[in-house]
Amino acid sequence: MNYIDIYTKAYERGYHKDPFFTTAGTLLPIIRFSPGIKFDTFLDVGCSRGFIVKCFRDDGKKLSSGIDVSRYAVEFCLGLGLDVHLASATDIPFDDNSYEMVMSTDVLEHLAPEDVDKAISEIVRVSSKYTAHTIYPYSDVNKNSPKYFEGSFPQPHLTTQGIQWWREKFEALGCKVILDMSISNTLIFEVPHE
Repeated sequence: MNYIDIYTKAYERGYHKDPFFTTAGTLLPIIRFSPGIKFDTFLDVGCSRGFIVKCFRDDGKKLSSGIDVSRYAVEFCLGLGLDVHLASATDIPFDDNSYEMVMSTDVLEHLAPEDVDKAISEIVRVSSKYTAHTIYPYSDVNKNSPKYFEGSFPQPHLTTQGIQWWREKFEALGCKVILDMSISNTLIFEVPHE
């Protein structure tokens, strides 16, 4: 699936037009302030307009980066001086173990089912310590989605599975759950390598 063209068009049509829009309301404070989760390098997969990347950069992280499939979103982030790259979760352009924390919020459910395993493998591959995710397990309820994704699909949540299903996907790669907040569709894992 050509996520780059689809999401670039969606952003041009107004998708995530609010520069401060984030779905990381639950996850951000947990990974930002938890005394048990320490990291100096950070990657946001599907960073949109870079709100979380900017938060961690401003917190003084040694490296705070993002990837997104929308050219529009990446150009916006670059204009803010953020380290953001045009890339898909299915092909992350960084070396193994490049980041101590790799996270996504409201991203994985946007993948086609046939791309899920590859994306999870890529996320685990580039993380050296943790991976954290908020995953919305239902169809998108945004009434504007048909307009944003016209000609692609009627709504952007292509893989709508429960949080336990996603947990098992990560555990199959050796990840160990360190926080399961199923009530808010949020999972944090330790990855199996250093």
